[in-house]
Amino acid sequence: MHYVFALFDPWRFEIKEYPSSGGYKIDVMRNRFKALLQLKSNEGEVASRFGLQFDGLHEIFTEMPILKDTESLEKIYGKILLDEKLKREIRNGEIAW
Repeated sequence: MHYVFALFDPWRFEIKEYPSSGGYKIDVMRNRFKALLQLKSNEGEVASRFGLQFDGLHEIFTEMPILKDTESLEKIYGKILLDEKLKREIRNGEIAW
């Protein structure tokens, strides 16, 4: 094998922040976050980790911004929280179509 990758779902293991404290807010992203881990390559063992935003409806993975880019991350978290709020309001009949 040239490369060995793994997908990790921190939400499944009830992890609040990934990869550590101050990391991606898994309690906000829930099952929309996956970590792509490069376990091995032909060049030797490599420990690479990439945060991915997962859109399950369309089966699309997009790379998350780096943790230092707090502005972009807050936009993503805000959009997710707004989407969840709208879903709850629709479910509760507060919004009529």
